[in-house]
Amino acid sequence: MPRRKRLVQSIVRGLYQAIVLGILAREGPLHGYALRKRIIEATGGLLEPSESTVYDTLKSLEKAGLVKGSWMIGAEGGPPRKYYRVTEEGIRELREVCQILRRVFDTAASLACGRGGA
Repeated sequence: MPRRKRLVQSIVRGLYQAIVLGILAREGPLHGYALRKRIIEATGGLLEPSESTVYDTLKSLEKAGLVKGSWMIGAEGGPPRKYYRVTEEGIRELREVCQILRRVFDTAASLACGRGGA
């Protein structure tokens, strides 16, 4: 894989991890399909992660101890689904990531648009 493509994928993967942590922290336990739907709704379709992207992100966050998955039957019945919730370590990581994201995007906007806007 070309080096540039790996860099872009790494950035996108990191953003999805932050987005997933943020949604789970605010909305509580969700299963992967509901989480994917929520990302699409929240971004007005700007971000449309594939199901595999969502589940790979959840698997990575769970391996890092930032989310915890539990099998449950949903309120509407049906087959058991794995619901994910943010751990205390995940909350700490999210706070740190949010501070960094705000600084990075504020700086990027300032450099691109100037202090008073475009």
